[in-house]
Amino acid sequence: MGLKSGIYKIMNITNNNVYIGSAINLVKRKKRHLDMLIRKTHSNTHLQNAFNLYKESSFVFETIEYCEKEKLLEREQYWIDLYMVQGDSLYNIYLIAGSPLGSKHSEESKIKIGIKSKGRTAWNKGLSGWRSKEGTEKFIASVKGKPSWNKGLKMSDEMRGKVSVSKMGNTNMLGKHHTEETKAKISQAKKGCPGYWKGKHQSEETKMKLSLLNKGQLAWNNVIPHTEEEKKKLSESAKKYWENKRKVKNVA
Repeated sequence: MGLKSGIYKIMNITNNNVYIGSAINLVKRKKRHLDMLIRKTHSNTHLQNAFNLYKESSFVFETIEYCEKEKLLEREQYWIDLYMVQGDSLYNIYLIAGSPLGSKHSEESKIKIGIKSKGRTAWNKGLSGWRSKEGTEKFIASVKGKPSWNKGLKMSDEMRGKVSVSKMGNTNMLGKHHTEETKAKISQAKKGCPGYWKGKHQSEETKMKLSLLNKGQLAWNNVIPHTEEEKKKLSESAKKYWENKRKVKNVA
């Protein structure tokens, strides 16, 4: 009998964001994820909010590789690192394999937790969304002026090697392959969607800039400053981007 354990990903074919995980039994894990997402009880809020927004038809469960149980955490960490250095967006809350997410309590532990929790009010009872407006303001005030958690940290030689490899050739799908099912779903999702440049025309000023860049007469970092109209468009585009990010985060 073949291996049942391995590494998997749950991919959003609309934006290519993924969740990476490992399981002793991949079939059972797939059913468990889907059941929790449909019931809106999934412990990963990022994945649950995206599922609520994009619906079940936008997600596919794929096995990345099969491996022995003893190597699950090692291989899961490898794939998490690989997707990170390639710049892909992950739904994973924890980026270290073997984190508490997805672990199971023993029956004895469940009984103890149940007894200890009796009569207590849940910390998030009555709250809607991930954090209240007041809570968000307090959080921003608490971190303002503090240095980033990774300031001063240096990449290990191993991580540098992964980054180097990921930048060679086609970095988007390096070492990854879509299944025929995923290809069919992506194709179906793209049908009827016009191309980015369809119906659009570049201004004469933009054409001139591109011409100068291609001829080597203008350095890429010394481009003619944006016009007021261009600045307005960039500002509106940025606002729409962050509005969409907030919508995904706040969908319950």
